[in-house]
Amino acid sequence: MTSHIAADVLPPGTVRGAVAIAKLLADPLRLRIVWSLVHDEHAVHELADHVGANPAAVSQHLARLRAEGVVRRRREGNFLFYSCEDRAVAAVASALVGACSPDGRTP
Repeated sequence: MTSHIAADVLPPGTVRGAVAIAKLLADPLRLRIVWSLVHDEHAVHELADHVGANPAAVSQHLARLRAEGVVRRRREGNFLFYSCEDRAVAAVASALVGACSPDGRTP
């Protein structure tokens, strides 16, 4: 028996991180929100229009994403602007969208 870890065995921390990102992006609206925030920052109402959802639902998803450290919030006057802060989540979202796009590229 050898003491080294095989290359095909994932460390538990890596698995936990991958599963956490997969769970975050498993909701269709949350994926659309993250995808939009990867490309530009948005205020809640603008983001709701952009993803075709109710502002209250978008706010709930933003609160979860913010609690998870995925998005950051910036205040400008009376408006709150959100952007994607987590590069790993952005990369996974891009990979998912690209893998599922008809031509294999991200839109």
